[in-house]
Amino acid sequence: MKRRLNRSGGWASAVTMFALLMTLTPNAVAQSRAAGPHTTVTLLASRDSLAGGERLSIGLQFQMEKGWHIYWVNPGDSGQPPKIEWQLPTGFHAGPIEWPAPEKLTAPSIVDYGYENEVLLMAPLRAPAQLKPSASISLAATVNWLVCKDICIPAKARVALALRARDPQQDKASSSSTLFVETEKSLPRTAPANWQITAISEKDDFVLTVETGKRETAATFFPLDAEQIKNAAVQAATPFSRGVRLRLQKSDGLLKPIPVLRGVLVLGTGRAYKIAAPVKQTVR
Repeated sequence: MKRRLNRSGGWASAVTMFALLMTLTPNAVAQSRAAGPHTTVTLLASRDSLAGGERLSIGLQFQMEKGWHIYWVNPGDSGQPPKIEWQLPTGFHAGPIEWPAPEKLTAPSIVDYGYENEVLLMAPLRAPAQLKPSASISLAATVNWLVCKDICIPAKARVALALRARDPQQDKASSSSTLFVETEKSLPRTAPANWQITAISEKDDFVLTVETGKRETAATFFPLDAEQIKNAAVQAATPFSRGVRLRLQKSDGLLKPIPVLRGVLVLGTGRAYKIAAPVKQTVR
């Protein structure tokens, strides 16, 4: 049986807690790459330099040993997503993390949502309007994450990266630019405005209907909010001429009606979309 961090934040036993906390990685000397338990974390940028008022992407690349994983923003039945605290120069602002569509991580009786092997968690960064040419710009982040396999191990590290201010007419992609481009392509898109997306609340299930204008052979729904659907339940997909219909079993922890079912829908093509389905209540 796997020992995992549950939603209350407690460990399965005091012995397990002590053993895992002893492995906690202390704050590392600021560097672009830090090694944690079964994980390497690297702070990257899409360009090596930037001009005043520009926006670029920064991100944390997690590389996990085989069989180990970290978690999505909604971790599923257990776990915790990575937490990032940015340390940025005055006038710089980082936006929220842009989460790639997760994988289902299946264990007996539970399903988690997360990433294996490698993932880049990107965030937009905007520079202040005025930057002194050729000035060095120091970016840093303190990262807390949970890496799991048969056990879960908490880790913490501090990583940093130096960029340089430049003239607006100059531009230089970083050695990591291809990774950012590929990650950008894989991020869930906003569902097209002409799609019809609705959900009906039945006694034990949500029936999610997505009309894309053509038959969709398969679909998987990843809920953005916890305790709405039973993560380990089979998602029965029924294709029809204009889209697909999913039957999602309600979570035992869902105690009151919800107005919107939010999440990421991955279609049979592998393309992921952010959706927000208004829920029609049929059960009182």
